Amino acid sequence: LNTTDIQCPTVKLKTQVGTGDGVVDGYGFDDLPCGRFGTCESDFTCTCFDGFTGFDCTQRTCPRGLAWFDEPLEVDTAHLEAECSNRGICDRKTGTCECEAGFEGASCARLSCPSSAAGDACHGGGSCGTMRIQARSHKDDEGNLEPLTYGTILNNPSTWDADKIQGCICDDGFFGYDCSLRSCARGSPPGPASSAATEIQTITCESSDEPADTSIEITFQDRTTATLSGASTASEVASALEAIGTGGVDVVIDNTGVLCDAGDNVTIEFLDKVGTVGVLTVASSTSSVNVTIDETQKSSRLDLECSDLGTCDYVSGLCECFANYA
Repeated sequence: LNTTDIQCPTVKLKTQVGTGDGVVDGYGFDDLPCGRFGTCESDFTCTCFDGFTGFDCTQRTCPRGLAWFDEPLEVDTAHLEAECSNRGICDRKTGTCECEAGFEGASCARLSCPSSAAGDACHGGGSCGTMRIQARSHKDDEGNLEPLTYGTILNNPSTWDADKIQGCICDDGFFGYDCSLRSCARGSPPGPASSAATEIQTITCESSDEPADTSIEITFQDRTTATLSGASTASEVASALEAIGTGGVDVVIDNTGVLCDAGDNVTIEFLDKVGTVGVLTVASSTSSVNVTIDETQKSSRLDLECSDLGTCDYVSGLCECFANYA
């Protein structure tokens, strides 16, 4: 066999035809080794450039991700990188993944969130987030934001799915795995006084600066008020709190009548909240401010759907009350 007759695979491609002085006279077709997308090696095989594959380098590669399913290679070793994350088919002409139903992303690396028939993720009642994002939204038993970390250690096999598994993070008033259900009002049924005790918290704030020169921010669960002046009145404090979802509150300020001055008590009674109510947190950017908060009275009001005196219509989010109740 005459090796001079052996060459790398060639592809007929359109090329420019010119006189050599930079002027294009027309176009022709040439047989180009490795399709112009690879290097012809001495053994007459093609080494393709990044993004191309095939014996003649004319096919496109697709994005790669950690495989959803593959054969373990060693003890506790699996989920290596694969084209389309082993959950899609690579279109060799375009280099794009055609993902299986339920998977999404350039490399099919993410599990899709449930959606409505109209295509709204989480039925429009929440947002779709990875496990890494969901960890940041974690709340404690009192509803206070308590961010966690998940997937911060690179290549940790225990958290390989941090950016792959997605689920719905429901907005207030919605629940269910797909956020398609509406929440109903919750309350405490009529009963002994012990079951009707409201939550009362007391802020004590003092500063050597003038009240108008101090600033205060109050946080309820994961929401924070607009910056309040130390000279804010009881009604201004109440409005700021109700704007962040505390429900109705009654605010009473001793003596001076302003939020932060001589250490007067600012008593906040939660009129609507039932069950466990998270303790407020208070912060100030004014260095002279010293502030404390105390849970003066813990709520003992029962946290029951429709006050246990009706049934919830999860489509409308409205209570259908039993006879003689409204």
